[in-house]
Amino acid sequence: MPVTGLCPKRSLGQHFLVDPNVARKIVRAFAPQPGDTVVEIGPGQGALTELIAGEVRRLIAVELDRTLAAELAERFRGVPGVEVVEADFLTVNLGRLAPRGERVRLLGNIPYNISGPLIFRVLEQVGVVQDMMLMLQKEVALRVVAKPGSKQYGPLAVHSQLVADVRLLFEVSPQVFRPKPKVDSAIVHWTFLASPRLEVEDRGFFSKFVRAAFGQRRKVLRNALARTCGKTVLDALHEPLLARRAEQLTVAELVQLSNRLARCMHGEHSGVSQDRGDHPAQP
Repeated sequence: MPVTGLCPKRSLGQHFLVDPNVARKIVRAFAPQPGDTVVEIGPGQGALTELIAGEVRRLIAVELDRTLAAELAERFRGVPGVEVVEADFLTVNLGRLAPRGERVRLLGNIPYNISGPLIFRVLEQVGVVQDMMLMLQKEVALRVVAKPGSKQYGPLAVHSQLVADVRLLFEVSPQVFRPKPKVDSAIVHWTFLASPRLEVEDRGFFSKFVRAAFGQRRKVLRNALARTCGKTVLDALHEPLLARRAEQLTVAELVQLSNRLARCMHGEHSGVSQDRGDHPAQP
């Protein structure tokens, strides 16, 4: 396990993985293959990097910390296929890293303060991503894999489960990090589908719809969506789902409702009640 005299930077949310057994367990679960192009997010001191370097066709380590990036670049200089990029992953265009006609694999120990934005950033680029394994704060991990009816179920679960199979693989103790975080962590794996489970007719509206629906989760959807859709549109739809709360709806029901509202808002009012009560099962 690599050792460095660098102090973790609180401003970057750094918690370095220092347990070699946990590092090996993560890499075994990730199962790198010789033909893979892997993008490692925030490699830090290189605990995972050293186990993957030389095992895959290409390993691109994206590190924001300038000092760490320089140290990693020097350490892995000459290792075939390894490239260290000093950059903020939130600004990286994954399409430029993916081989033509192929998709990259993502792996990372993610700072807790950017986990949500980072996941949504990847979900915007799923066309070029095969799968993703992230170490997250346990609370965030539970939100990704949450099911309808639970308190954790919300936008992270809806957007993730629309485009991927998601699994919480195992939990990770604070004891394996330096410094020790005050919370437990967990490993989550996304296997992205070739296409979304369900057709979202207006993706921009769907994002606003989901945000508004869960923004006031104690309210039924007819009230929670009033500002986003307008009372006239909601009344015109005659949709029984609007009498329920967002957390009670499956991903499929949320997509169906979003599609119908989008059509209604675009002036396609004809037939809005023909399929009343006909709601697809959860994917």
